[in-house]
Amino acid sequence: MSKLFVGIDVGKRTLDALSLDDSDSKGRGFSNDENGFAKICTWINNSPELTHVCMEATGPYWKSLALYLVAHGYIVSVVNPACIKSFARSQLKRSKTDKIDARVIADFAKAMSPHEWTPPAPEIAELQSLVRYQQAIQQMRRQELNRLESKHLSKEVQDAILKHIEYLETEEKHIAGAITSIMKSTKNLRRMHELSVSIPGIGDKTAAVLLAEIGNIDQFLTSRQLISYAGLCPREIRSGTSVYGKTRLSKVGNAHVRKALFMPAMVGRGCNPHLASLYNRLVAAGKNKKCALGACMRKLLHLVFIILTKRTPYNPAVIFQ
Repeated sequence: MSKLFVGIDVGKRTLDALSLDDSDSKGRGFSNDENGFAKICTWINNSPELTHVCMEATGPYWKSLALYLVAHGYIVSVVNPACIKSFARSQLKRSKTDKIDARVIADFAKAMSPHEWTPPAPEIAELQSLVRYQQAIQQMRRQELNRLESKHLSKEVQDAILKHIEYLETEEKHIAGAITSIMKSTKNLRRMHELSVSIPGIGDKTAAVLLAEIGNIDQFLTSRQLISYAGLCPREIRSGTSVYGKTRLSKVGNAHVRKALFMPAMVGRGCNPHLASLYNRLVAAGKNKKCALGACMRKLLHLVFIILTKRTPYNPAVIFQ
C-alpha cells in the first residue's frame, strides 16, 4: 500500500475528510462522534501506519477524534490553524468551504509532513482542563464585578450578581483545590512543579498553567522551539531601505502561556537577577519598557526550559545561556 494523506476539517457536529494519494483523491462527510470516527477508519481503507491524518487545532472539537485515531494506530498531526491559512494563501485559494479546507489540510500534510501529535499524559490533560476552567471562572467573576460598577442596576439585579459572584468564588476555591491535588498526584508532576516555583517570579498558579500548557517538556528540543510555541519570538518587519516596521511579539502560538508569563515577568524584573539585568540593560540601551518586558517573558520561559530539562532547581549564580 502507498502512503495516504487525509485532511479533516473539524466542526462542532460534522467532519469533512479528504484522502489523497499519488493517483487519486476522495472526500466524504461524517458526524463528529464515535460512530463517525469508526466510519472514517472504514472509509480510509488503508493501513494505519501508512496513513497520515492531519487536522487543525481549532477549539475543543478535534481532541476526541485525534485520541480515537491515535488509539487505532494512525499517524496524526494537529497543526496551528495559522499554518493552514498561510498554506491556502500560497495556493491562491479564493473560496473557503469545509470541503476546500479539507483538501488544503490534506495537501499541507503531503507537502510539509508535519510532526506527529502525541496525546498528553492523563494527569496533564486533566490539569489543563482544570486550569482553563479556573481561568474561565476568573473571567466571569471580573465581568460580574464590572457590572456592579453600574449605578443604574435594580436591587434585584444587584442581589443576583452578588449571589453569582459568591458562587463563582466558591467554585474557584474548589477548582484550586483540585489543581493542588493533581499537582501532587504523580511524582513527575510534583517534581516539575517544585522545579518551576524555584524560579523567582513564578508562583504556584503560574507553574500550574505552564505545566498544563507545555505538557511534556522533552518534546521541545531547544528553548527556541518552546519560545516559538508560546508565540514569544520577535517579529521583525524590514524590507529594502523603505520598509522598517516596529518589532513586536509574533503572538503566533499558545496565548495561555503568554498570559501566564506577563505578571511573573513584571515581578521577576525586581527579584530575579537574570531578568533584572536583562531588563535594565535593554532600558539603558534605549528600548521601551514594553519591549524589555517582552524580552523578560522570553528569558523566563528560557529559564523554565533549562530548569525542567536539566531537572535541577534554579540557581542565581549560574549563567543560563
